[in-house]
Amino acid sequence: MTMPYSPSRAVYEGNDAATRFPFSFKVWDASQLVVTLTSPAGVTTGASGWTADIGASGGEIVYLHDAAPLPAGWKLAITRDMPFTQEVNLVSASRFDPQVIEDALDQAAAERQQTMEMMRRAVILPATSDKTPQDVVQDVYASRDASVASAIHSKNAAEESATQANKSEAEAHRAASEADRAGAEANRSKSEANRAESAAEVAADKAHEAMASELARAASEADRARAEADRAQNMSNIGPATVDKLGFVKIGEGIAAEDNGTISVTPVDFASSEKPGTVKPGLGLTIADGGALNVSYWDAFPPCVPVPVWGVTFGGSDGRRAIMPGETQAREDWIKCDGGTDGISGVVPNLTGRVLLGTDTANPAGALAGTSKHTHTITGNVDATTISTAQMPSHGHYYTYPPHYGQENQASGGSAGRLFNSLVGGTTGAQGDSGGHIHSMSNALASNTSNMMPYFAMDFVIKVV
Repeated sequence: MTMPYSPSRAVYEGNDAATRFPFSFKVWDASQLVVTLTSPAGVTTGASGWTADIGASGGEIVYLHDAAPLPAGWKLAITRDMPFTQEVNLVSASRFDPQVIEDALDQAAAERQQTMEMMRRAVILPATSDKTPQDVVQDVYASRDASVASAIHSKNAAEESATQANKSEAEAHRAASEADRAGAEANRSKSEANRAESAAEVAADKAHEAMASELARAASEADRARAEADRAQNMSNIGPATVDKLGFVKIGEGIAAEDNGTISVTPVDFASSEKPGTVKPGLGLTIADGGALNVSYWDAFPPCVPVPVWGVTFGGSDGRRAIMPGETQAREDWIKCDGGTDGISGVVPNLTGRVLLGTDTANPAGALAGTSKHTHTITGNVDATTISTAQMPSHGHYYTYPPHYGQENQASGGSAGRLFNSLVGGTTGAQGDSGGHIHSMSNALASNTSNMMPYFAMDFVIKVV
């Protein structure tokens, strides 16, 4: 769509009935609107509690003042409050969406219309003027002082006129008294006295009228001088414009004034990985006075990541805040991983004397397990051992055979005789069945033991937000 010119302001006066206030300039979001109120006393403040219905080329503000329609004597103004940023990034050799480009151009036009509306309410010096805004304020102050002096002079003149009138009135009364005292004089003298009295009354009336007129004019001049002084003071209190309030705009550094009074802003071309451009400071990146870029690695480091740091010391608000190598001040957002509080609403991991282990089902995130020392106990039996005869100690078993007696029968024709044997002895054969036997064993180590791999200890710190 095109973006025709439309005023960036709509002003309404309260009537004790209206609660909906339309506006005919385009905005894209309610955050691009500002609603202000001016009381019957001339005090201007920002309105709160309003809602906006936004359409294609305008919308409507719904506002209740203290839960009631806007009272008579109050004023309500609706103005644009564009962000004055350009967030469209057009990449070379890619397809451009016409709607994106048109929306960006429309928002830029809305920003210019907003600036023009504000400039029309500002005091603009001629292009050939060599005066500064401060000179204009001083001129206003001088006019105010001159008006006050003129009012004082007029007041003094009126008071002097009143004094003269009072004096004339006193003279008239004296003349009347003289006329009464000379009542015996001729009618001519009495007539002259009456005329003098009449003239005195006319003079007194004129003096009173002159005094009232001069006092009214002096009061009007004083009121006008006060109004001019207040307006000049308000102008001097405005100061430079910021992202949060209206104010004066200094021409230069990307802002220029065209011959027709239009304010133009040089587009910002941000740097990328493919081309140079403007760098936006923030998150560890700052710009020094000479224009050099400074990078603070600790500010740019992401939070919630334990980091081992060699040479770190601790101090700060609770003695646990990291003083990074090469620095002298503790960083309050970097805390030692000792299981203590993070200073916000939680605790930090306890990594003192521990190593990191990847999570699994048995060890979820944050699990604490393991010990540096352990007692080992050994129990059991030695395998059965069979001993052969050769392995047995050499030994024998002695035995004895008792004597026996008998009768010997000779052959026919012989003689009979007696037989006997003597006591004999000897040893048996090998004894034992070569069976196995079992030796039981049991042993407990005398104390806990530690079997750590070679290590190098460092402090772990973590950034909290």
